[in-house]
Amino acid sequence: MFGRKFLAMFCGILIVIGGVICLFRPIDTFLQTGYMIGVIMLFDAIGGIVAWVDAKKHSEISGWYLAGAIISLIFSIALIFSLRMQLVTDVVITYMIATWVIILGILRVVIAFRLKGLRNKL
Repeated sequence: MFGRKFLAMFCGILIVIGGVICLFRPIDTFLQTGYMIGVIMLFDAIGGIVAWVDAKKHSEISGWYLAGAIISLIFSIALIFSLRMQLVTDVVITYMIATWVIILGILRVVIAFRLKGLRNKL
């Protein structure tokens, strides 16, 4: 139990440090986003494989779970070692965020007009 608490605290501290670094180095953050997603996918895939092996010892578990973890492992390795894939991932994420912000802005304007219409009716 202590090991899990220590690991959770250690990971939390690393994430806070990483967030502070990201705030002070935005261009590096942009260029490393794809790489970091690849690393996160790698850890998730390894965790999935370990969980599948552990669950297989104690109960029946679907092979699809393992297949998903292996696919994540393959894509994570490709993303970590391919600069082109990293750049494409960075750009796609940037466009997704920009699109999200634009849509939210439009929705806020629509809401403002609706609220103005409600106020006029009262």
